[in-house]
Amino acid sequence: MGFWIITARYSRNHHGSTKRLWRRVSVISTAALIISTVITQLPSKPAGRADLHILDVSHGNMILLQGSEGKTFLFDAGSLAPIDPYQQVLRPFLRAKHLPAPQAVFISHANVDHYNGVFGLLERNPPEKVFLNEYFGKRDDDSPMAKRLLKQIENLHTKIIRLRAGDKLTLDKGVFIEVLWPPANREDLDVNNTSLVLRIHVGKQTVLIPGDITTPAEEYLSKLPADKIHADVLILPHHGSFIRTLGSFIEAVNPRILIQSCSYRPEKPELLRIISTRRRYATYQTGWINLSFKADGMVIKTMRSR
Repeated sequence: MGFWIITARYSRNHHGSTKRLWRRVSVISTAALIISTVITQLPSKPAGRADLHILDVSHGNMILLQGSEGKTFLFDAGSLAPIDPYQQVLRPFLRAKHLPAPQAVFISHANVDHYNGVFGLLERNPPEKVFLNEYFGKRDDDSPMAKRLLKQIENLHTKIIRLRAGDKLTLDKGVFIEVLWPPANREDLDVNNTSLVLRIHVGKQTVLIPGDITTPAEEYLSKLPADKIHADVLILPHHGSFIRTLGSFIEAVNPRILIQSCSYRPEKPELLRIISTRRRYATYQTGWINLSFKADGMVIKTMRSR
């Protein structure tokens, strides 16, 4: 008799627990369905909308593009400052802005202030693709660090894509890239002039990212037809270092906005003269710089904007 009473009680308790469990499962499933439906029905941003973030890494380059679909793409990530560019700049920025890790990384050339932050990204959130120039890691004078980075990318089985002048690729809705430099089979170029020169189109607006090019590349690019080289925004080559061809290069690009990514440096009168008619932002003055591309134009704000 006692056995049947205990069994009956157990059956009732077990049956009640099961009902409660199924009610919880039902509630959770319904909530998940509602959330999923809301997310999938959220309107996507219009094509040609994007944000370009120029991060302050002192002397170096780190540029993050956030496309209309939410994906991010990294253009260079390095610094000569005594910091870890990934752990102290890129990772906190992604977390603060609730952005995903970059799907792809473009490394302009094999100078440490353009790539040493990629090591941390590879260890924590390897991108799907890494875009390089044709010479990165292959030159006899490339540093052991550049060759180590190339080896690390290969070991992760991340896809490596080598770019040259004339290549084009689409990143996002309304966002695509033209590669203007370097050409193939130019082993005579020094490491700075192997830099990828990328012309990014966001809707009807353009940004030119030229790495650390100097005289040979600037002379060639300055002779291109205006519609092939013009950009609304120019990231100053070689962090704004003045050389004799810089003035004609800026005139050919004819940008409205100049951006300089570097640590503090005394302003050379020659540089001030050639940029005097254009609006310039420098990371050592303003910190982070954000270019927000919209259908009706571009909005610029900085860390120190009012």
